[in-house]
Amino acid sequence: MDQRLKRAFLKHIDEQIRFFVLALEDMEYGLTTRDRQTPETEDRFWYGVQAALIAVGNVSKILWGQRAMYRTERAALREFLGIEEGSVLQPTTMRNHFEHFDERINWWYDTGEPFRSDRQIAGIPPYREDKTLQRWIEHETLVISFNEDKWDFIAISVELLRIEAIIDDYPLEGWYPLENE
Repeated sequence: MDQRLKRAFLKHIDEQIRFFVLALEDMEYGLTTRDRQTPETEDRFWYGVQAALIAVGNVSKILWGQRAMYRTERAALREFLGIEEGSVLQPTTMRNHFEHFDERINWWYDTGEPFRSDRQIAGIPPYREDKTLQRWIEHETLVISFNEDKWDFIAISVELLRIEAIIDDYPLEGWYPLENE
């Protein structure tokens, strides 16, 4: 991979990791103020969840691309960062659930299923296999569920922090295109 391109991708991955950390701060605020829960603190928590999903989705797009040709081209970047197939960063399903929520509402409406729960912050969901259970976070484990799909914030955080340490050791100055490279 061209070094200018590599630096540009690493710079943007680093930026998305910083955005992810900011999103976690909003989530933490929402969780730590649960004893005085208000619509604002709940909104702040779910805002953080959504922002974190977007940041990780952007990292995934940088690492794998959205087209097959980019997946192959970016293998060198994934190798440099020590990212293996099946990484927790690769799936974008959860982000898609949040981004395309209108389609999920249409599905619910079209099926005639009862709408039971959305935006829950609690323990293990009582009806885990129930497709009418929308967004749910298991606050003890920080695993978010959307219907039957799951996303593990702790595993993703650990992987992003590992990558951040690699990027911190790489010179990102001059990530913009240089004439003499």
